[in-house]
Amino acid sequence: MVKYQKIKKVWLLLLLFLGAAAYFYRSLPSEILAPNKISTQATQLNRNPAQLAYSKHARCRMDCRDINQSEVKSLLKSGIINFQKSDLSAANICKRRYAVEGKSNDGQHIRLIVASCATTTTVITVIDLEKEWTCTCP
Repeated sequence: MVKYQKIKKVWLLLLLFLGAAAYFYRSLPSEILAPNKISTQATQLNRNPAQLAYSKHARCRMDCRDINQSEVKSLLKSGIINFQKSDLSAANICKRRYAVEGKSNDGQHIRLIVASCATTTTVITVIDLEKEWTCTCP
């Protein structure tokens, strides 16, 4: 009877370990699970474009949230791509959307949504991830 209880405990511990391992594996970001796919997509983001364009919406959000162009340029160069918030499914490279995150000069946690095409990168919107702003942008 004692031997059966020990075996039962070992199996229970093994099942718990496997469950925890499966949970951990499923929570890993996709860039870790498929590094070749992500690294190829990441290199298509032009972090130092010849021209950086801004949509009307992005300019309005920047003005409302007190974020300037130099902060956006800095974030584009050094920010981290959040692949879970990016949309890289479009066949046309110019229609892919990258979510680039980092801190502004005054400590705001910012997400840029950008599209990169040839020599131009367009900032589509700028989001403050920690504070809700009352902007009246189109």
